[in-house]
Amino acid sequence: MTMQTTIASPSFTNRQMWLGIASSLCLLLSLSLLSPMSQANELISGVVMPKQQAKLTFESNGVLTQRVKLGEKVYQGDVLAQLDSRKEKAALAKAQADLEIARTEMKKAKRNLSNMHRLHRTKSVSDNDLFDAQITLSSSQAGIERAQALLESARINLELKTLRAPFTGVVTDTKLQAGEYIEAGDETLTLSNIDQLQLSVDISLEMSRGLTENTETIIHDNGQDVGIIRVDTILPVLDPASGLRRVVWQVTPLHSKEVLAGRYVQLKTWAIKPPVKGQSKE
Repeated sequence: MTMQTTIASPSFTNRQMWLGIASSLCLLLSLSLLSPMSQANELISGVVMPKQQAKLTFESNGVLTQRVKLGEKVYQGDVLAQLDSRKEKAALAKAQADLEIARTEMKKAKRNLSNMHRLHRTKSVSDNDLFDAQITLSSSQAGIERAQALLESARINLELKTLRAPFTGVVTDTKLQAGEYIEAGDETLTLSNIDQLQLSVDISLEMSRGLTENTETIIHDNGQDVGIIRVDTILPVLDPASGLRRVVWQVTPLHSKEVLAGRYVQLKTWAIKPPVKGQSKE
């Protein structure tokens, strides 16, 4: 009996091997594309920041005489810091007095002009005397306007020595102490509105599909849910450098005493709409 032995062709074996590898790679790629957004969503993170935050400075030079404490809550219009304003207060008092003097001079000029009109009708004074009285009244009126302008300037200079809160918030940083000399423009303190929080994240165009201004999701820190976020703004343009799209979320803590400002948090998955066939990606 003759035994026939079949030996596999090396080229055939290699071809099968490469086909198997290619099939495996295709399978892995298909699995990764099944839910890419969900996987990517779990990696999205950012820092919760106050919606309003301002680094405040004086518009005038001077010695700092007082300021609010770090962490103190203030309301819009409250005094946050004060520079030495003794000279400005004295200038304001002088301007107020000068205005009163100018008003008194105008009253005298009006009475004098009235008398001149009466005397002129009886030919007791000349035309020149009447004209001089009219000029005196006009000059006194100009004196009042000048005094009013100087008074307003004195009030402005005094107000420049006071730093007021532009909105309700908490003092979250301060650079200077009472007694220090401050130049105009020196950063004095930072005011933050921690009652209104936001979170800005940059995501791909594909991940932004399905997002609307009503979209909500959860943020968590160290595996614990800490807040609810809702889309506030979806920028209609992509960053040309990264190709990402910025989304700004409103942040609401899950617990009223939860401190979220400044915390690094992660976003949980939201529903992603599949692209419509034939729809432009722009």
